Amino acid sequence: MSLLCIVRVVNARRRVRVSRRDENIYNVGLPRPTRECIRVFEASETRSFSSSVATTMSAAESHAESEPSEPAHCVTLCVVYCTGNAGKFREASHVFDEWNASAHPLKVEYRQIDADPAEIQGTAEEVCRDKVKAATKILVERGALNEVVRGNWSCEVVTEDVGLELGCLNGFPGVYCKPMLEAIGDGGLWELVRRYEDKSARVTCSLGSSGSLSEVMLGSDRLPEAPDCDTRGSESRMFVGSLEGSIGPPRGDVKHGATSWNSVFTPAGRALTFGETPFEEQAKFSHRRQAIMEYLENRQKSIVASWRERKRTGSRF
Repeated sequence: MSLLCIVRVVNARRRVRVSRRDENIYNVGLPRPTRECIRVFEASETRSFSSSVATTMSAAESHAESEPSEPAHCVTLCVVYCTGNAGKFREASHVFDEWNASAHPLKVEYRQIDADPAEIQGTAEEVCRDKVKAATKILVERGALNEVVRGNWSCEVVTEDVGLELGCLNGFPGVYCKPMLEAIGDGGLWELVRRYEDKSARVTCSLGSSGSLSEVMLGSDRLPEAPDCDTRGSESRMFVGSLEGSIGPPRGDVKHGATSWNSVFTPAGRALTFGETPFEEQAKFSHRRQAIMEYLENRQKSIVASWRERKRTGSRF
C-alpha cells in the first residue's frame, strides 16, 4: 500500500472516529505491516510529516521481521485412511502420531475406513491412482464422507498399494504380490527364491491421495459426484516409498494381514525380518513411512501456503 493510501485511511478513521472495539473490523483486508504503519502514523501527529514516514516504515519493517510466519499449529488435515488391513493402519498410526508430536504447523487427524475397491491391472501408478478414485467414489455413494468433510477445513481420502519386486524375477510380482502370496504363502516364496543366486528384493508403498475434499458443496445430505470420481478442484496424487532388502527363510510372526511377506523379507543393513520387527519399530524406517512422510510434507507445504493466503486476505477458513 502506498504512503498516500495510508494517509487517506488515517484521515478516514479520524472522520468516523473509529473506536477500539471496531478497529479490527475496520482493518479487515489490510496486511499486518500496513496496519502497523497506520497505527504508528496516527501516533506521530506531533512530529513532522517526514519524521512520521521514517518512523512508520521502520516500525513496519521491524514488526514484519519479528512476526512469526504462522503459529505452532495453524491448520489440521483430516486423513481418511482407506484400508481394511489392521496391521497397515496400525503402522501408519505410529507415523501420524510421530508427526503430530513434532513441531509441524500442520497437524493430522486420521481415521480408518474400509472401502475395499476392486483393483485394476496395470502399472503401479495406474493401480494407485485408480484405487484412490474408486475408494473415494465408494465412500461418497455410502455417504461416509459427509460428516467428516463438514467438520474439517481440509480432508482427503488416502489409499495405499504395496509391491514386492524380486531381483531373480526381474521385478515380478510387483503390485501383484498379493495373489502370488495367496497361492504359495511366505514359505513358498522363500522356496522359489532360494533356487536363485540373486535373493535381492525391493518393497514399495504407493500412497494415493484424493486431493482436498473441501471444495465440494456441503449443503445437501449427499456429496455431489464428479465424473472422474475426484471432487471439484481436486486431483489425485501419488507418493512412493521403497526399501531394499533380501528374501530369506521365514522368521517371526508380525504380519500385515493374512497374506504377508514380512517373515521372509530382511531390510538391507538390518538383522531382523519384518516378521520379527514390531509395527512401531517398522514405522521408523519402512517403505510405508517414507510414502506417508512424503505425502505429509507435500500437503503441509500446500495447505499452509493456502492458510497463509487466506489469513493475509481475511478470507474465511
